[in-house]
Amino acid sequence: MGPAFLLFAGIAAGFLCFLFFLDAFIYATNFATVQLENWQQSIIEEHPKDFWLGLYHSDGSRYKQTNANVHYYNFTQKSEDITKLFMWCSNLLGIKYKKHIRSNNINVVNIYDRASIVLLDTFAGPKT
Repeated sequence: MGPAFLLFAGIAAGFLCFLFFLDAFIYATNFATVQLENWQQSIIEEHPKDFWLGLYHSDGSRYKQTNANVHYYNFTQKSEDITKLFMWCSNLLGIKYKKHIRSNNINVVNIYDRASIVLLDTFAGPKT
């Protein structure tokens, strides 16, 4: 493994750690405002797939529709700020989504668009 791969793996691991601590911090502070620093935003803009995967593995799902070979992606989060980060990152990747709010103030983002699902299946796929 070369230095570039190790750097990339380190960045990906860093994103996952960032998301873990961010999620814990938000719950601990009763949903404080979440804003990225400029340097964090720059890294995410360079590596949006890694950030998207971290959010997906934390609060996302991939569902298969019964009686059909069709699936879709879903992201569920109470924090409006984290939901906005997910949608911003989805926009960076060209992913089309629809957002709604459940009656219990839970944000839900659904991805039904076929082209977006094909793209996500290339790097996300079902959780293992």
